[in-house]
Amino acid sequence: MKSLSTNTVGGDEKKLRYFKDFVLDKFGNLNIEDIDDRVLNDYTDYCRDDLKINPTSIHNYHKSVQPLIKFSMIKGWVTENPYDKVDIPKPIQRTKDDIPTMGETKILKNHLIDYVNDYLNGDEPFRLINIISYFQIRLGMRVGEVLMMKWKKGRDDIGEKHSYSYVYLNSNLTSLTVHFKKRKRILPIKDELPNLLKKIKSDTKSRIYVLENHRRKKDGSRHPQSTNNRYKTSYCSRPLKRLLRELNIDDKYSTHCLRHSFVTDLIRKDISLTKIGNVVGHSDIRMTQLYGHL
Repeated sequence: MKSLSTNTVGGDEKKLRYFKDFVLDKFGNLNIEDIDDRVLNDYTDYCRDDLKINPTSIHNYHKSVQPLIKFSMIKGWVTENPYDKVDIPKPIQRTKDDIPTMGETKILKNHLIDYVNDYLNGDEPFRLINIISYFQIRLGMRVGEVLMMKWKKGRDDIGEKHSYSYVYLNSNLTSLTVHFKKRKRILPIKDELPNLLKKIKSDTKSRIYVLENHRRKKDGSRHPQSTNNRYKTSYCSRPLKRLLRELNIDDKYSTHCLRHSFVTDLIRKDISLTKIGNVVGHSDIRMTQLYGHL
């Protein structure tokens, strides 16, 4: 798994723990050669009926188990791949109905712009989901890119086209270097963004990452979920849905839909697909076309 990013490996480790708990609970200790298609099909049922996750997530959960089987075959512990007899649920294909409409995008965008202006003027408190969403609609960033954004370049934040991801600001807060999914791009930081970043640093006292988990209780004591590190991408789902409901927008949308909206908005402005792809970090123009649902 050395070819995978640290984010992917971390996610796979978490999903493998689900698989381990399932096997131990239902079958007890098993030798690796006893993990057959029956066990894997039962795991599908467990994910659907007990974990209550959708076909896309079930597909991803199986994708985390498959390297274990492949590794076991390389080692000679398993002679046949049980996945040859397993029908893994297919991911749900995203459609145009899964992306905010032009009207919904306008409502959300205007709300976030107004919030940032009020926050800079001291009329609004720091609200994490608003800040994250603003960076997404302003720069077209993935939520993972926003959350791993550092104040400065780290010692290991070098190189291109490898699995290691990094995001960092330059010293005078005028550009952002993003290396994600083996693709590197540099985004200009202008207008109100430098001032926003300075206020975030002043208010949150973050040191390494721009958005660090220094949560406090109302009495000022340390929150039990505070890690003093960067937030995980799983944090954003529920807060975003609450924000959407506050704005009377359907809460079915995910954080990644903000990136979709950014791309679609640029397409509506007749900006070339090649330029859009470079801004958001697509390696293939067909991906940009897919985002724009052309």
